[in-house]
Amino acid sequence: MSKTQTNFTGKLAVQQRVLPSYRVPFFEELASLCEGGMSLFAGKPRLVEAIQTADALQGARLVAAENRHLLNGPLYLCYQPGITAWLQAEQPDALVVEANSRYPSTPKAVRWMQARQRPVLGWGLGAPPISGPLAGLRTLARQRFLLSLDGVIAYSERGAEEYRSMGVPARRVFVAHNAAVSRPNSPPERRPMGHAKPVVLFVGRLQARKRLDMLFSACATLPAEQQPDLIIVGDGPAREAFETQAQAIYPTAQFVGAKHDADLAPYFAMADLFVL
Repeated sequence: MSKTQTNFTGKLAVQQRVLPSYRVPFFEELASLCEGGMSLFAGKPRLVEAIQTADALQGARLVAAENRHLLNGPLYLCYQPGITAWLQAEQPDALVVEANSRYPSTPKAVRWMQARQRPVLGWGLGAPPISGPLAGLRTLARQRFLLSLDGVIAYSERGAEEYRSMGVPARRVFVAHNAAVSRPNSPPERRPMGHAKPVVLFVGRLQARKRLDMLFSACATLPAEQQPDLIIVGDGPAREAFETQAQAIYPTAQFVGAKHDADLAPYFAMADLFVL
């Protein structure tokens, strides 16, 4: 987060579908900036998602949502009953929600807050074009939801442009780059020249949209003497598919599973290039 921080003097409520363990440092830092306290409402993922979730937050109240997962694929929905009861109990001064129209309970929370003249911000990756079943209706639902918010925070300039393309006024779209780690005081030590092979590191959720096949292909097209050791850190629903692709395209790729905190640090220390 930026060094030029301004504390929020009120109480903040945050809605999330789930709370992944790797997001805990960010939310704990966010909570430290909320003088009136912070409450986070989140539930459990589907088993097939293989998301490691957190059960506690330092400096914030974590309230368990009873996620009800409906349908699958592009028609997937997640209903979170009890969201307005949570707001009633917490009485927040502002609410941040996932900018995702797949959660049919979130509009109730938006209406609850706005009926009390309290702002609601959405945050997310962006709004890429929708395809597949009922694409027109899903696009309309997304647009209606985004326009109901008082503002939208995107994790990238591209995401911000996608929100603007959905009709969200530019003055209500903000960019907060998707990172919570503070800048180090000094650059990392460089390994001496002549090391056997460079190390390329990918860290993230293994989802089909990450297109790791492109990374495998990029490594495979290099001359043999320049091909790196490729390490994939993470887990997720597309892991098996990515492992199959790697065997066909770049069989030396190493999949080491999900790593967090101290277990993750050695991988960053050995990496010459980090791929996001």
